[in-house]
Amino acid sequence: MGSFTAAIAALVVGAGVASATVVGVVQAQRSAGEKPNEQVEQSVLDYGTNARQ
Repeated sequence: MGSFTAAIAALVVGAGVASATVVGVVQAQRSAGEKPNEQVEQSVLDYGTNARQ
């Protein structure tokens, strides 16, 4: 009887984690289109120059 209860508890916990993951991914994907990046083309670091010239 204890193994049956443990299996049901594991199933409930797994379903909760899966649904929370799906909700988080969907919210992240929906909010990604709302805020455009300011300057995607502008590089933060200039890799083409040397420090000593």
